[in-house]
Amino acid sequence: MSSAGKELWWSALFWRQTINSCDYRWGLFPFVWSRTIGDGGHFIVAPILWKFKYGHEELLYVIPVYFFKQYDEANKTWMVMLIFYFHKKYNEFLAVSFFYYYRRENDSYKLIVLILYMSKYTKRVVVVFPIIWSFSEGETWKFYIIPVYYYVKTPTRETIHVWPIYGRTRFQSATKHFVIWPIAIFFTTDDGSEKKWRVVPLFAYQKTQGYSRLITPLCY
Repeated sequence: MSSAGKELWWSALFWRQTINSCDYRWGLFPFVWSRTIGDGGHFIVAPILWKFKYGHEELLYVIPVYFFKQYDEANKTWMVMLIFYFHKKYNEFLAVSFFYYYRRENDSYKLIVLILYMSKYTKRVVVVFPIIWSFSEGETWKFYIIPVYYYVKTPTRETIHVWPIYGRTRFQSATKHFVIWPIAIFFTTDDGSEKKWRVVPLFAYQKTQGYSRLITPLCY
């Protein structure tokens, strides 16, 4: 069916319409809908994909994994969310998700990246890239806030660092501290039989079984 400047085709599932060569529409009922007006319009594959564009404004959804929105070149937003499952019979672990979010508004930016790996057996990794990293396996746990903080715990030692202000490592029978590394460092066993202390440039002190020594700028 057609008339001056207009054209229409349709069937039980498919239809197409053209109006004045600039408004073009078509669809595949009930899932696909499309309309083109110049360089804008919309395209829909329900319920998964939704795309709209009018001038500089653009919007795209790929449900549930992708989102994009643009008002102009200086104002944009992206979001990506992916969910994975991987299972290997003998090592047996589960990988879960990836999340990415980026927003630009004039001269300001916001970025969030989250990679989450979780094991339902013995291992777990959580990352908020690039700042936070956490790893655990059995009795071992490592946690980092880069670049200033980390915490490590294993069956034989426990370490906490707030870099470079303070640090402490606890061994099975001894403890080591630092304050404003590398200026002040202290190592002492639980029974006091061994000590190694250093405060630069004031003094250094060492004690072992049957032996001790003190060094200062004035004496040795």
